[in-house]
Amino acid sequence: MNAAWCVFRTPFTARAGRTFIYCLCQPFVTLVSLLGVVVAIGASIAGAGIPALVVLPPMLAFGRATGSAYRELARSLLDVNVPEPTRAPRRKSVLGFIVYYFAEPIGWRAIAHLWIKLILLGLEVAVGVGFRLFLPLAVLGLIVSGAQLNVLPMVLVGSVLFWAAPKLTELILLLDVGLIRRLLGPTE
Repeated sequence: MNAAWCVFRTPFTARAGRTFIYCLCQPFVTLVSLLGVVVAIGASIAGAGIPALVVLPPMLAFGRATGSAYRELARSLLDVNVPEPTRAPRRKSVLGFIVYYFAEPIGWRAIAHLWIKLILLGLEVAVGVGFRLFLPLAVLGLIVSGAQLNVLPMVLVGSVLFWAAPKLTELILLLDVGLIRRLLGPTE
């Protein structure tokens, strides 16, 4: 009886609610961030690379800010604390200037995180949000259709997905947290 209660209760725990919110926020954070990066890249390409001299430093700063947003979301919703990486101080030379503003690894890793996150985003939204919303939508369809039998299999599938979603979401978020630690955290 205790195991059955744990399975029944899992989708309604605070942790399951926080992972749902985390997965629900991801498309907005990722797509807005990618839009900023794509606009910067597009401006640079349109100007034959000349605008890159002006656009690249703010784009890397934007990447660092996006990385901070992801770390904060992971900290507040997933209880995962990833320390902020520290930038190396700028050296007093032309090469130091170029490295500090154009080859800064923290910003580039944050931009790489955005592109990789785009692949993972589909899984997070499908499992973390879609599986949990499928049952309420199927039940709504059952109510609207007047309890027709052709909707009943959808309710059964929705029930299985609803109760499996928290555990499956946790597995997917292990990949996400690993990605955050590797690309948005400090390195040696």
